[in-house]
This record gives sequence, structure tokens and C-alpha cells, in this order.
Amino acid sequence: MAVIHIQYCQSRVGELILGAFNGRLCLLDFRYRKMRERVDKRIKRGLNADYVEHADPVLDLTRRQLDEYFIGDRRAFDLPLLMVGSDFQKRVWGALMQIPTGQRPAIWNCPGASMLKSNPCRCGSQRCKLYEYGYPLSQSYRS
Repeated sequence: MAVIHIQYCQSRVGELILGAFNGRLCLLDFRYRKMRERVDKRIKRGLNADYVEHADPVLDLTRRQLDEYFIGDRRAFDLPLLMVGSDFQKRVWGALMQIPTGQRPAIWNCPGASMLKSNPCRCGSQRCKLYEYGYPLSQSYRS
């Protein structure tokens, strides 16, 4: 079975879990969250791989860029990404990456909300919530 290299990382917003698969970042999330097990299961199943705590150049690069971001020396990330999710999730994440650096739209204005006809609240994912708390994503997140 293939492996996803993971590491845990302390940050200003809490402890994070980072994961890399075949030279691309596939996981950057809060270590302790309600849906941790569900998210991990989706990623493992999507990549047909298991987590192994191990060093990885992509994880080192991710840590450096996160540190730079949190001290104010970085406004955009330049990381190779691997999006693991449903087609809907990938469309929402793609739309979120179109938001220019520094803009923080309200959750009702989240780009993913326009993809939903009846329930824009569904797009209230962690990524959308991060905008409300002041953690903008950047166009540079593209894989």
C-alpha cells in the first residue's frame, strides 16, 4: 500500500496535521477537530494509502511557508497541491483559490455558495470559516 507522509505542526491557530503524497501536499488541517477521523478516512481511501509519520521535503517546505506567513513575511503560498475530494469539493476549493490575497468575503459571499441552489450554508467549510477569521488564501495555492 502507498503511504502519505504526515507530520504534526504547532502554529498560531493551533496544532496542524500536514500530509504529503508523491511530492504534493494533500493534507493541511487542524489536528484536533470534530471530523478528523472522517477527513482522514476520505483522504486515505481517495489515495489508497495509509498515514506514516515521516519526514518529507514537501512537509518541510510547507512548515517554512506557514512560519513565514504567520510572522508576516509571506502573503502567498507556493506549494504543490493534490486535492483529494469529491468533484463538488474540488470545484469549491478551486473557486476559493480565485479570491485575491487579503480579501475576506463573508461566508454568504463565499464563491462556493453560488454553486449551491438551495443551501449556501453547506459551503461553510473550514476554508470558508478561515476567511471570516482573517486567514486569506491566495491564488498561489493552485497545484
